[in-house]
Amino acid sequence: MRNWADLASATQDILARPGSVLLADACSLLDVRRAPVRSKMQEVAVSGAKSLLAKAASGVGAPWLIAVDLVIAEYERHAQATTDELERTLKQATAHLTAARESAQHVLPAPTAPVVDFRALGLHTALETLANGLVNQFDVLSADDPACLSRAYRRTVKSEAPASPGKPERADCAIIEHYLALSEMLRTGGLTHPIVFVSSNTADYGSPKKVRAPLDTQFAHLGITFVTDLAWASSVL
Repeated sequence: MRNWADLASATQDILARPGSVLLADACSLLDVRRAPVRSKMQEVAVSGAKSLLAKAASGVGAPWLIAVDLVIAEYERHAQATTDELERTLKQATAHLTAARESAQHVLPAPTAPVVDFRALGLHTALETLANGLVNQFDVLSADDPACLSRAYRRTVKSEAPASPGKPERADCAIIEHYLALSEMLRTGGLTHPIVFVSSNTADYGSPKKVRAPLDTQFAHLGITFVTDLAWASSVL
């Protein structure tokens, strides 16, 4: 894991070894921990994380996995609560399925299968380990560039995505401004590889088919592909 103090250092390192670039937000990383209880994320978050880990370990040609420090801080702030919530959900699911099985034995003609206790098997801790392993592969960029922070402030004031009226989303605006600035510097420096932004937060960013303005034109200008899950991201890199 590299820790870049500024955009110039990150740009220099990436252009010295050109490759595909993944820019992540915290939601996409937390989705690995909570995959079983996230609609449509059960398979893609976990398989995507494993795929990215394999690509990160491939050596030559490995993609750049990048997060600003605000993303890592948000992930760490919500990580334990996310795993605790999943553990509670697995415990409740086992209790409900056990009760259903006991009832079914009295009214169904065929024997019912035994209930699998995924909490006892440690699914929540296995997903925690997978998510942390992926996060540890990310290079981290400090989100303290004055120009980026100034643009982020204007974005919040104007309620431009990822902000919206009544939701300033200051951290997300700072994150996206640093990602846009890094992408601009990489493209100016000659990088032609894919740059992918991954977030499952469609409320703030929109959908891949309808990105919220002005990010739609900004992403298009810089050749940034917006995806909503890690498996999709891995397939593009």
